[in-house]
Amino acid sequence: MTERRETALKMLRLNRAHAVLRNISQLFMRERSKKKILEESCRIAVEDGKLSMCWIGLVDETAGMVKPVAYAGDIEHDTRMLHCGKKALNLGLKSPAAFPLQTAAKGIGTISHYAKKLYLYICPSRSIR
Repeated sequence: MTERRETALKMLRLNRAHAVLRNISQLFMRERSKKKILEESCRIAVEDGKLSMCWIGLVDETAGMVKPVAYAGDIEHDTRMLHCGKKALNLGLKSPAAFPLQTAAKGIGTISHYAKKLYLYICPSRSIR
């Protein structure tokens, strides 16, 4: 791959990431329903970010686990597959990324993204608060 093509692909991915962040930020400003915000956030990540799948799980303190509450993408109708890494690989999902959802006081869940292409991003380690 030429350096010019590689740079163009990186810019395309960055532009998609920016569109996802922008559209989810706008969603937060206009929407009041927590359920709608979670569902639309997943839809935006898949459609605007061109991801294969996105799901959001929130902590269920009674059960002591994270439970899926919103999802979009390849396996959106089969929530049993959300936590199955081997099955995700069989579906061709190669680049997972999970990010914590937090309030000021504690972690409340996670948002997970999956892509069918292998991407490697090295981010500096830092505390998220």
